[in-house]
Amino acid sequence: MNNWLEYFPENVLERGYSYHLHGFVRHLNYTSKYLSATVSGTEDYKVVITWDEKTNMTCDCLYAIEGKKCKHMAAVLFAYEERPIKKSNYSLSELSSLVSSASSSLVRELLTEILIEHPQFIERFKVKMPFHAINYSDKLTTIIHK
Repeated sequence: MNNWLEYFPENVLERGYSYHLHGFVRHLNYTSKYLSATVSGTEDYKVVITWDEKTNMTCDCLYAIEGKKCKHMAAVLFAYEERPIKKSNYSLSELSSLVSSASSSLVRELLTEILIEHPQFIERFKVKMPFHAINYSDKLTTIIHK
């Protein structure tokens, strides 16, 4: 999820970051389009964030129930951004075999999803492509940034 900081007032971001730094975010679970956690505060609050076409954030605290973005949501997003990156348990040969066994269309579909979710890899991908394929790369960049 990109540019999420703009959803919050500065004071809410500061309080959310403080909650994150103090370790109040627990049970962080996520997929490519879903994020949930429990945040300890006066009580334990459940935060759920989804994104696809539109970002949707919920928390069961009173502030969020009034329709506002709360410090618990911000804390979860800070925790998500600073989560440790998991290293693969698979060897290079195992991964190569897995990719080789997939159809070209599946590989293209998954690569597109990965580039959408992680735009920092777009330039790396473009550098590895032959010159004649750059036009496709420009189209991909346009699609991702829509």
